[in-house]
Amino acid sequence: MSNKTFYLRIKGQKVEVGEEVYRAYVRPVRNEQRKKKYDKRCLIPKTNNNKTIYVRCKGNCKECEKKRATFNRRIVPLDRMIERGMDFKDYSSHIEEDLIESERAEQVRNSLLRLREKDRQLIRLIYFEGKTQSEAAKILGWDSPYTSRRLSTVLEKLKKILKIF
Repeated sequence: MSNKTFYLRIKGQKVEVGEEVYRAYVRPVRNEQRKKKYDKRCLIPKTNNNKTIYVRCKGNCKECEKKRATFNRRIVPLDRMIERGMDFKDYSSHIEEDLIESERAEQVRNSLLRLREKDRQLIRLIYFEGKTQSEAAKILGWDSPYTSRRLSTVLEKLKKILKIF
């Protein structure tokens, strides 16, 4: 331990504390200050082996030509961001696939509504709740061979109904 005296300001008054208490209190505060200062630095794109990574600059960001958009609280246009090397993914192909999948799910939902209640329960138990045919048979009060035949019949009905859509 050093002979140095450590103080903390508590409610405007200087209070003498030990070195361990001082360091335990000051360390998180200083870390937060360093993080805020670090976050103000701009990101500079660096290309290596056709991969772009972004590194924080080490200079004064107020003088840096590649200022971050939030540094001056202004909005950077999209074309300027692209000029600076920022890459944006194209999600448009996923939107079309999601729309087709959504329509297909709606068709299945509508076709399930055309089935009898017990048949819908059978489908729900086996395909949505992951029950086995024997477990579904016990829940529905049927025997296993009948459940198997009924499931085959219901699936054939669903195929025919889905062909209509």
